[in-house]
Amino acid sequence: YWDYSPAAEQAWRDWLRSTYGREKRLQTAWGRADAAFASASIPTQAEREAAHWGPFRHPVRHRPAIDYTRFLSEAMVDSIVHLAEAVKAETRGRSLVGAFY
Repeated sequence: YWDYSPAAEQAWRDWLRSTYGREKRLQTAWGRADAAFASASIPTQAEREAAHWGPFRHPVRHRPAIDYTRFLSEAMVDSIVHLAEAVKAETRGRSLVGAFY
């Protein structure tokens, strides 16, 4: 269920840092006074699957899972863009590049 490696966790923490800027903003968003960039862990599978109103999540209680989903989506988009740029460079802009995501 995705990646729990040290590299993935560091990328997740870097994303949180760039998204929230200050730990106080992270703590407010997550509703947790102990939330910190250096110790933020990737939400567990159970945390990511938890929802109390059908598919809807509580905006504070489930914020780590919401943020992690956004982090993964942005990482995928960054990967697609990187690969598309490589194709465009290799073909000197003569090829059309697309991806289904």
